[in-house]
Order: sequence, then C-alpha cells, then structure tokens
Amino acid sequence: MPAVLDKISVRNVELEKRGAFFDAASWPMDGRFVAANPLVQRFFDAKEAIIADAVTEITRYFKEKGLIVGLDLFAPAVSRLVGQNYSLITKYADFIKPMLYRRTEAPAGAGYEFQLFEKCAPEARGVPSPAMDEEFLHTQLRAVESVSCEKLPGIEINYNEEIARTDPAYIVESLNAVREHGLNGAALCWNLMQAPEEHIKAVAALGEK
Repeated sequence: MPAVLDKISVRNVELEKRGAFFDAASWPMDGRFVAANPLVQRFFDAKEAIIADAVTEITRYFKEKGLIVGLDLFAPAVSRLVGQNYSLITKYADFIKPMLYRRTEAPAGAGYEFQLFEKCAPEARGVPSPAMDEEFLHTQLRAVESVSCEKLPGIEINYNEEIARTDPAYIVESLNAVREHGLNGAALCWNLMQAPEEHIKAVAALGEK
C-alpha cells in the first residue's frame, strides 16, 4: 500500500461520479473485488490495512492476557465494502464467525446488505445481485476455507416474520453445507429464545447423524 493516499482526490472521484465510484472490474463472491478505478482500489486497500492494524493490536492485547479471541465478520461477498480483509484480520484470531445470514432482512444479512448497496449506488456497474440460495452459501463457505484459524459460520435459526423468515428445511440445508465443507462447526444465531421448537429439533436431529 502506498505510504500516502490522496484523500482529496478520492473524495473528488466520489463526488464527481457517485455510483461509478463503486464500479467493479471484477467482483468474485470471495470478497476480493477489484475496483475499476485504480484510485478507488487504493482507497479500499488503505481502508482494509487501517482496520487490520487496529484488529491486530486489539487481538494481541487480549491474547497476551490468556483470552480466546473470535471475530464476528460480514459474509465474504460484502466484506471488502466494510474494510474486512479476511486474510489480514484473522492472523492472530482463534476463530471467526462469518455471518452467513441468507434470510435476515436486517444489518449483517447478506441479501439485505446487497439490496442496501444497490439502493445507495444504483449506477454502479459490475456489481452482482446474487440469489441467497444454497449455491451462494457454498461460495461463502469456500471463501473462508483458507483462513488458518477455526471457522464457525453463523447460521440464523431464530424466527421473526419481518426480519428472519427461517424454517427447518433452510436450517438443515445451511448446516449440511457447513458440514460438507469440513469446517469446525457452526454458530447457531442469533437469538435462541426466538427459535421455534421445530428449528431446535431439526438441529438436534442433525447432531444425531
């Protein structure tokens, strides 16, 4: 990363082009998208480096006290937008919990984040509109496989008619995908007190297999 990033130039690009600020030369589902404008790319690189430095410092502080450190992360597909570079910020973590919420219509829900981005930058080119289906989940699980610490993807099992319309089949599909990728387990999210009994039974049945 260059030692100095011209913030005025970056701001001018955003002001002049608006939606085009987020134009992507490529946008793979692992979060490593490449901005069409090299200056914008440098902006995202710098943002990720600043956040990674802060996370590293905080992680080391707690680990020196003998504590276990876990990171609650956005799904890889949208991680770069919030400055989370998995390879940089997970170096000293003990485990990560990527929030792979496909049916959450609230912050951290993958579909919600994409819809919000499209609303705020409707003119941006090269940005995908992925379906929150099983294939999307597999792209996210593949993206975290290379992380060196433990991986515990967050799967929502609570239910709310407005923001988390889950069902037993969805939960089974999600947890089977996690198992298929050989990860360390899954985090059952995010409010077990709002998980219907049939959801809990679905999870229990998987555990018996």
